[in-house]
Amino acid sequence: MNRSLIIIFLFTPFMLTAQTFSFDPGGEIVDQVNFDEYSVHQIDILNETSDTLQLSWKLVEKTFPEGWEVTLCDNVACYGSLPNSNDFYPIFDDNYGFIKLTVNPFQVAGTMEFVFLIFPTGNQNDYEEMRFSLTAGGTTSTTAPGSESINLWPNPASEVLYIKNNDNSTFRVNLTNVTGQTLQSFHIQPQRQKEIPVEHLGNGMYFLKYFADEKFL
Repeated sequence: MNRSLIIIFLFTPFMLTAQTFSFDPGGEIVDQVNFDEYSVHQIDILNETSDTLQLSWKLVEKTFPEGWEVTLCDNVACYGSLPNSNDFYPIFDDNYGFIKLTVNPFQVAGTMEFVFLIFPTGNQNDYEEMRFSLTAGGTTSTTAPGSESINLWPNPASEVLYIKNNDNSTFRVNLTNVTGQTLQSFHIQPQRQKEIPVEHLGNGMYFLKYFADEKFL
């Protein structure tokens, strides 16, 4: 029997708390790398306050082809074996933290996806997502339909729901059932697409409620 879910949008014009840090050059690096050369890819974490920030990171997605060499560095150390999490050294208003990946595919074609959560130490729920998507030997692209602030497809969905944020703000999204119970909660960065598995949900109607973040121009 085919299963389908119907998704209904609810928009709440609620402004989230302003970020205390920002990413430079942005929260995502998508790049093509050479087959047999080392390349360095770095995202800096800037302190947007006059206070000292104590931040941590957690590596929540780590995929790369066998044969690739990947070294991870933060403002504490460089790691030959990839850890799953660490605390940054304190970030003052006159310095910065960073995540840096040094990559060599060694002539192996494929794509590497690393996703980090950056958050105040001890408060993982208040995170910002940082992503590295590096490809050797080919390119990938994603096209999202429509020009509204947020799009989803397919609807109804049976296995996977795709959500695209076309806005320049970060959205926090809650997936709820008809009783208002929150089943999933996640963030979508500006101009980013997210894949949400829904095959574990029962047949019925569900709601997506998204909250607009402040815009940093």
